[in-house]
Amino acid sequence: ATRLGPNRVAKAAAAVLGLNYASAVIQGLVFSNSFNTVAMVGGHLALAALLARNVARYLRNSQTNLATSLKVYYKQIWDLFYLEYALYIFI
Repeated sequence: ATRLGPNRVAKAAAAVLGLNYASAVIQGLVFSNSFNTVAMVGGHLALAALLARNVARYLRNSQTNLATSLKVYYKQIWDLFYLEYALYIFI
């Protein structure tokens, strides 16, 4: 992060996490007999929407207060991590 800059790292992390959510949605559709499709697809679409909202907020707020917006953004990434564990129960 010190070499690339916090904005690049935050965008890269969001891109990788977004690809993971897209993969989970596709797997939920392809292997619908192995998963609760509503929970797998709907849950990961909801988490992806939260990620998109968090990234948009971060990009908007990082222009004025980078340190605070980074702290909030990474806390929200951890929130998505814990929500994934809660979603796992229903899959």
